[in-house]
Formats: sequence, C-alpha cells, structure tokens
Amino acid sequence: TTSATHVADASFPHALTARGAGGPLITNGTTVNTQGLAMGAVSDDGGTGSLTDLTITTQGGRAIGLYSVVEQSGPQFAANLSALRGSVETFGGNAHGAAAQARNDLPGPLAEIAITNTRITTHGQSAAGLRASLGDYGSTPTGRGEAQVVATNATVRTEGAMAHGAVSRDAPTSVTLNGGSVITTGQNAYGAMAEIGEHIIGVGTNVQASGTEALGLYVTGNPTAVARAEFRDSAIAN
Repeated sequence: TTSATHVADASFPHALTARGAGGPLITNGTTVNTQGLAMGAVSDDGGTGSLTDLTITTQGGRAIGLYSVVEQSGPQFAANLSALRGSVETFGGNAHGAAAQARNDLPGPLAEIAITNTRITTHGQSAAGLRASLGDYGSTPTGRGEAQVVATNATVRTEGAMAHGAVSRDAPTSVTLNGGSVITTGQNAYGAMAEIGEHIIGVGTNVQASGTEALGLYVTGNPTAVARAEFRDSAIAN
C-alpha cells in the first residue's frame, strides 16, 4: 500500500515499478492499493513487468492501474507490461485502467501492455479503460514513438463522463480487443475510439455504450492522419 502525491517530479510513489533497460518485475498473487498520484504497476524505459493474479486498486487523479511508457530513444528502452488474470480498479479523474504511452517528438521503441483474462474497471471522468497514446513533450519533433495495448478475453467497464472504454490516440498507436467485452456507462463515454491517425481492432468482442450521447464506436482524423477501426465477428451498440 502506498499513499502520497509525489516526492519529486521523477519520484512518484508507484506501488510496483520496472525501470531501465533489463529491469524485470515479476509478481504472483499480489494485492496492491495506492492513494494519491500513485500508479499500480509501471514499466518505464526498458522495464519489463510480468503480473499474474494481481489485484490493483488505485484512488487518486491520474493514478493509472497499469502503465507502460517509453521516453527515450534506442531499442534497449522498449517497455512491456503483461497481466494474466487478476483485476485492476481505479477511482479518480484520468485514472486509466491500462495505458501505454510513447512520445510524439522522438523516435523510440514500443511501449506495450498485454492483458489476458483480466478485469479492468474505472470510476472517474476521462478515466479510460484501455488507452494507447503519444504524449506531447513540447520539443521539436525528430520522430515518433509507438504505443500498443492488446487485451485478450478482458472485461472492461468504465463509469464516468468521457471515460471511453478503449482509446487509441495519435499515430502510430493501436488497441486490439480479442474477445471479451467493453462497457461504458457515462455521458459522452464512447465504447471504442480511434483518433488522429491511430488504429483500433476488435475480433469477437462486444462493445456497449449506454450513457447519454455515448457512441459504441467513434473514429475521427484528418487527411494527413487517417484513423482506422476494424471489427469483425463483434457486436457494437449504444
């Protein structure tokens, strides 16, 4: 259990962290509780995390349950976080269930999250269930990183305004849903969303959005950043 906001900008009190090239994290049957700006499990710049039967609960704004991030250039900095079974539940605005992020201004390796038979639940405004995105660091772009989330037979549920179920934002990012289900209940909370050139894929999955002005699937882009959604053998409803 961790509780705090943060000690310094680069020193957040996350519960479990794999950081740096060759930094492994392996857990089995662990229970994690955090309060404040403290994430559940993190793979950062080369870290690799393998989580089995993990129970994560976070309470705080931006307190993401599972987070994989790449902020440096070079193949040794690929970050991977995998979860088998278990559950992740977050309470707070922008407290995504599982989020992978790279940079939109620097070429870098893949930031990846893979979950299997895992339950993801979020409670809070803009708290997505699954999210792959590129972050804006304000530097002159020299390239782009890549982020990916793959969910297999996962159960994803969000409760909050604009708390989308599965989001892929900016290219090259992607979210893949293999089986399982995604349910959103909040206002303007889309079931699945692809935005600004990214890619969302569903195979044999069920997506349902029940909130006011919430769409089951939303895709938006522009001529230079075409977003894509591909679903087959799936059901999408709102």
